[in-house]
Amino acid sequence: MAMKKKDGLAAKIRFVVDLTAARSVTPAGAVKKLQEQYPESKPSYLRTVVYAHARKAGARFAETPAAAPERHGRPRPGTCFRRVWDLADQITREQGRRATRREVRERYEGEGGRGATAGAAYQSWNKAREDSSAGHAPPRSLEPRQLAVTADGRCVIPRELRAAMRLQPGDRVIARLEAGELRLVSPAVAVEQVQARMRKYGAAGEGAAGEGVVDRFLAERRALWGEE
Repeated sequence: MAMKKKDGLAAKIRFVVDLTAARSVTPAGAVKKLQEQYPESKPSYLRTVVYAHARKAGARFAETPAAAPERHGRPRPGTCFRRVWDLADQITREQGRRATRREVRERYEGEGGRGATAGAAYQSWNKAREDSSAGHAPPRSLEPRQLAVTADGRCVIPRELRAAMRLQPGDRVIARLEAGELRLVSPAVAVEQVQARMRKYGAAGEGAAGEGVVDRFLAERRALWGEE
């Protein structure tokens, strides 16, 4: 089943279809096999080949939504549930708010995935987020410490500080300079802060006052994320 680099899209699709016919393989596993055959191809292109073109051509992937989770609760890599969770996290970072079921489902279906799988995986992802938020106490304060700043202005945030901030890999922080002090806020904490403000004006920010809080928060996020 060895292929040459000059093989085009049709050959890649055929390779995936033959692969899924010969063995049980998840979409992520098929992408990995393609990467081994075509190391010069972009991963995003190969994912499109697998999730869109090959599925339409009849590739039968192993759906493994019930795979045992990792220690921290996330589905194992290579499963369809894990792909949906990763998409939900990606959309959440892009939007600066929790991804909706519709957004995640549309993104997953755009890759050739099943809407039903996306819906079930989103439900588990959303519940995990809610359980995590409910179980968190307010970010704790830590003793001041010195951090080294490199010549190009880079500064590494220690693990203990990242944990206290609930900062996840890939998150972008909100940076503010107040009275000469640089303050960093993670997306998780920023959302909790606006939720706390909204509670002062009633459930879910109902009424003109609550709407004003939401509008100001969204305006701040767009400005900080460069979306204006």
